[in-house]
Amino acid sequence: AFAKQPVINFLKQNKKTLYVSNKSNVMALGKGWSWDDYNDAFMAERNTWPIYGNVVDITLQGFKKTNKPIADIPNFIITPAYFKNSIDSVLTTTQLKYQAIDTNKYTSYFSIERAKDNNRFLLSYNDEKKAFTNTQIPFCVQGNTTTIDILKNDFAINIQQGQLVDNSLYPVTPPHLQWHAIKTQPLDSILQYMMYNSDNFMAEQVLVMLQQQSIWQMQPQINTEALINAIVKNNLQDVPQTPIWVDGCGLSRYNLFTPQSFVYIINKINNEFGIERVKKILTTSGQGTLKNYYTNDSNFIYAKTGTLSGVVALSGFVITKKNKLLIFSILTNNFVGKARLARRAIEKFIITLIQQN
Repeated sequence: AFAKQPVINFLKQNKKTLYVSNKSNVMALGKGWSWDDYNDAFMAERNTWPIYGNVVDITLQGFKKTNKPIADIPNFIITPAYFKNSIDSVLTTTQLKYQAIDTNKYTSYFSIERAKDNNRFLLSYNDEKKAFTNTQIPFCVQGNTTTIDILKNDFAINIQQGQLVDNSLYPVTPPHLQWHAIKTQPLDSILQYMMYNSDNFMAEQVLVMLQQQSIWQMQPQINTEALINAIVKNNLQDVPQTPIWVDGCGLSRYNLFTPQSFVYIINKINNEFGIERVKKILTTSGQGTLKNYYTNDSNFIYAKTGTLSGVVALSGFVITKKNKLLIFSILTNNFVGKARLARRAIEKFIITLIQQN
């Protein structure tokens, strides 16, 4: 997401052996996430040290010639390069398909899925004649093991699993050692990217970073669930209806918020940070997740979308034609049909709200 990568630069400049703890109290998947979405990019796994957004990008770039009479084979561009051999074993499937249809024009009618519990990527042909061009698939993080392997392979960094000191001798950081945080991106740049792209992975990792910061500040070691509960208790104590909140991104079906609670939170954000700052962070008309909506009402709406199967949400604020600031939250649940229809119905209501107030 960002061109500037201070952490990678720091690691590349260090010629000594680096030791990384593989211990993590972060579960790879969140509580209440749909397990069978593991292959979709919006459900990247969590860990304490992510890399490449914890997804592998696979792009088809033409076909390689072979010395066999059957056909050519796909030429995949894979990032991280560490995974370049993870789909080699399925190329014979492609060749057999060539043999069956005896033509090149159908060669890209396939899809790629990851095995559920490991980093093997399987190619299969689809019957809809939908050509493959590119996909992003979450990889198994295995704690921090996959990150370490990628750093070794893609960046030639001398790194391995280990620990700095014997925890039995030093229950806390020894006094002669100090933690130094490497600051990477300005906060609002991260928040804007997260909002514009509805980036679930980044939302989860911000929560993990808050958890890790609490640990570094010598607070008792806590998990993300305990951190969320502390935020509700200490920062959202006046929320109209106490929410049930279990993850950072909202993928969990266990999350329960009311529209009134969202309005309270947005109003609190506005009061604490100011409208001009919030405008730059939230998605506006014709951009991000609102790219195809509110195109005739530019600079009048600033909001965040939310989508699950049968659920479409939009919360934020509008500036009306009479220059009134209205905060709103709309949650539609249990509808049958395409999400686009629900979004258009919400759009129609919001536009009326803007024009008549």
